[in-house]
Amino acid sequence: MNHLPNFSSSVFGPKEITVDFIQSHPDISYLTFQLLDTEDLKNICLVSKSCNALATPLLYRSIVLEFEKAQEANALELTDPRDWKCRFSVLLPYLLDDRNTRAQDWVRDITLSLAPCPRNSIQPTAKIQKIEDGLVALLEKLPNVQNIYLDEDIHFTQRFLDAIASHAGRPYLHLLGENGKTQLTNPMPMVRTFNVHVSIRTFGRTKAGEVDLNKIFAACPNLRNLSVSTDRFIRGCGMGGRTSGAIIRPYEYTPGKRAPPLESLSIEGYHMNSLEASHWRDGFKWDILKSLTLGPEDNKGIFDAFPSSLLSLTILEILAWPTKRPGEDRTYKDEALDAFLLSFNTLETLIVKGYSPSIGAVANHHSLKHLCLHEIEQVYTPREFTETSELQELDALCPDLEYLELDISQKDGSWPRDFIIAFTKSFMNLRSLHFHVAFGFDRLVDGEGGCIDETEEQMNKILTNSKVKAFLEILSNRDSSSKLRKLTFRTGEKLRRFRQWWPQYANIEKRLARTFEVLFPFDQDALPVVKETNITRYTHACGTTTDGITLACDPADCPLSQDRVWD
Repeated sequence: MNHLPNFSSSVFGPKEITVDFIQSHPDISYLTFQLLDTEDLKNICLVSKSCNALATPLLYRSIVLEFEKAQEANALELTDPRDWKCRFSVLLPYLLDDRNTRAQDWVRDITLSLAPCPRNSIQPTAKIQKIEDGLVALLEKLPNVQNIYLDEDIHFTQRFLDAIASHAGRPYLHLLGENGKTQLTNPMPMVRTFNVHVSIRTFGRTKAGEVDLNKIFAACPNLRNLSVSTDRFIRGCGMGGRTSGAIIRPYEYTPGKRAPPLESLSIEGYHMNSLEASHWRDGFKWDILKSLTLGPEDNKGIFDAFPSSLLSLTILEILAWPTKRPGEDRTYKDEALDAFLLSFNTLETLIVKGYSPSIGAVANHHSLKHLCLHEIEQVYTPREFTETSELQELDALCPDLEYLELDISQKDGSWPRDFIIAFTKSFMNLRSLHFHVAFGFDRLVDGEGGCIDETEEQMNKILTNSKVKAFLEILSNRDSSSKLRKLTFRTGEKLRRFRQWWPQYANIEKRLARTFEVLFPFDQDALPVVKETNITRYTHACGTTTDGITLACDPADCPLSQDRVWD
């Protein structure tokens, strides 16, 4: 009897899901398979013919087409993007082959991405061709494609845009890697997403980028998702890189010509004066906006750009880099965030990192289901933590919370007992609880970022398997009606940066960062499963290091799954 690999868990469901079950319940199996990621779908294809028949269409529904620039494409004299040439992964010739019409029909989403190093998905003997030649030929073979995602700034040409516009399925184009150099002189009604990033200061001979919302809106009338990111951080041992000349042109509202009805907006490092803020208030269709992301680079004047109320906003994520000194702009920014949160009450997801909003402002949004309140731990001052009374207020005003992420600390090596006990009889709809565990830098690090004696030893004891089990002992008396299924503990901070050398404590923090997950069974009498899930670091052949990336294998037969071997 065949069993599905890595498909089920005795913690969450049936101990075994067999091929017989899949054959007798294809509809249920198909719906379940839609929740799996690509790697799991590949494994499902190896189990049996019936599994393969259900999983393969889902495997091809969203594909990633990797490419690498041919050596001649990197030559400095080839500045015209029409002259750029590349090698595509083996997936391209497979989908261009008319013998694979079923696979062509399955494809709905295409993501074009520069292959990671090492480039295992691309054969050295692959055909060298122009990027647009490969994409245009592929579009002609995919009758049901709906979305095209360009993960890199590939300098697409008008020929490519015409191929999308003339496609019978009218697919959307999502530009995810723009650098401010794309020509916006011609209409691009197919563009649904526009993500642009520019840097104010760079080294070398980097050409200037430009962000002009007026041109973006004029060229992309059907735009729904916009992300504008400006890097203003000064790095290096001197005064920073030479000014690149990146231009940020202010948005100007013209009566009768409002911005497209954006559903998602992400802004980082965008500075505006009061005049431009008034143009934003009048020119944007704020009653349509559903998702808003701010930071972590500071956005000066951004709160003045919003109207008095955002009636449709359901997702808000606001991030901030840690300040250099305690109290630096903190009070003003926290008060501004509180005023913003109190101006409407429609949020279902709120993620705040680097700010300290009041619980009253947060709990104003009674429909919250996902909440993260995380303050960056610094060496200059103790981190503020949520009080037990604030937990009770949050539970009373936001009863639908399903995911909660908070900060927690230990005193003399022990967990805050009253704080933990508060979770045993509250938040009955909570399914996932996540804690950022403080190292206690205000006690272990001096004012210059150096470490006192035994700092590393003390930090290494903050989060261990025994500490997790001690937490579970306090939480063991939780209400039987609790829906909590996952508990996560994490040390270390990703939202941290320095202009030159990282101080001693920050290097130790990176090295000692740990993550533990606890999975609770449905059976109250069964023991929870505790496991450490630190991210693996992969060092590529080119010398770069990437967190959490599984390097792909070169497929032999089907480009999206390994050789099928059935019993």
